[in-house]
Amino acid sequence: MPKRFENENDIHFLTFSTYKRLRIFTEDDLCKLFVNHLESARERRKFELYAFVVMPNHIHMLIKPDINATVGKVLGSLKKTFSLEALEYISEVNPVWYGRLKVVTRGIEKRRFWQVGGGYDRNIISEKTLKKAVDYIHLNPVRRGMVKKPLDYKWSSAEFWIDGSDELMRMDDLIVF
Repeated sequence: MPKRFENENDIHFLTFSTYKRLRIFTEDDLCKLFVNHLESARERRKFELYAFVVMPNHIHMLIKPDINATVGKVLGSLKKTFSLEALEYISEVNPVWYGRLKVVTRGIEKRRFWQVGGGYDRNIISEKTLKKAVDYIHLNPVRRGMVKKPLDYKWSSAEFWIDGSDELMRMDDLIVF
């Protein structure tokens, strides 16, 4: 059975985690780097982005891939380019963390930023479910006790949806089913 169902107009609620679910996204510089890569991947792969949050050990996103792209291509493009730059950054600013990201396979040492696998993918096929997914994403830092309200968390699209600010990144208009 396929892990992803790639229907042309489906929106995908994606979750993917850092290696061993380590709390790597704790510095603003690394979160900003991810947001920059997300915007670049969006331009490159032509997907619509409705909501996102960068949590310390995982990412949530709501996207709709272009007709010529797949979720796998979008994620591959985003995760690969980001992890190369992020690992370089981590090696320079936090060698201890860089050491924790070491993986040895067949005697070859590598570093891994993301957990192996495609993460979680749920197709969103109704307006009600879409709105619940946006709320779930924006409330994630609140549920984790990191902030009191979604607007207090800097690394999400909550500010766009609540205040209309696109200072961090502009989101695409939500689809009406």
